[in-house]
Amino acid sequence: ETLYSSQLGTLALAGGNLVMNGNLGLDTLTLASGTLSGTQSAATLTTAHYVQSGGVIDISGALSVTQGTALSLGTVRAQRAITLHTGEGGSITQSGPWITDSLTASTSNGVTLSNTGNHIAAFTASNNVGNIVLNNTLDSGELVLGNLHTTGNILIDNHGGIVVDGHIQAQHSGANTGTVSIAAHS
Repeated sequence: ETLYSSQLGTLALAGGNLVMNGNLGLDTLTLASGTLSGTQSAATLTTAHYVQSGGVIDISGALSVTQGTALSLGTVRAQRAITLHTGEGGSITQSGPWITDSLTASTSNGVTLSNTGNHIAAFTASNNVGNIVLNNTLDSGELVLGNLHTTGNILIDNHGGIVVDGHIQAQHSGANTGTVSIAAHS
């Protein structure tokens, strides 16, 4: 089935392949299995509540998720961009690799992106308390780090070069906080 520009309440995908050929705005997206795909690079998938227990998002456009609680995404390719925001007490984690040209994360309780299959070209994050962690691999090009801010630690490990193009700040708030570690294995 192909979805064109639409504003829906809830979409639950539990198998098969659903093609998104335009902007898709959802109140809730539940992905249990199957693939939500799309080849339109200008298209954006936007949702306010996201649950992924399986399946894959594989779109050429952008993914934008704003959620009030903790957010965990599985396997995602949103080639143009991924933008994630959680509310107070929320955190951002992953259970599968992410592929994107640009990742922006905003949360209050930590960003932990430790999957070794990540291929993220640019990364910006803000966090109130806790760490910002990114493990990443780029086969060509360099990881561009934008503004990174947390009261905690910033730990970046990239297989490939790194360019710092923003302000990086890890505020010290007690024992074992305030550390910035950026490693490029090229």
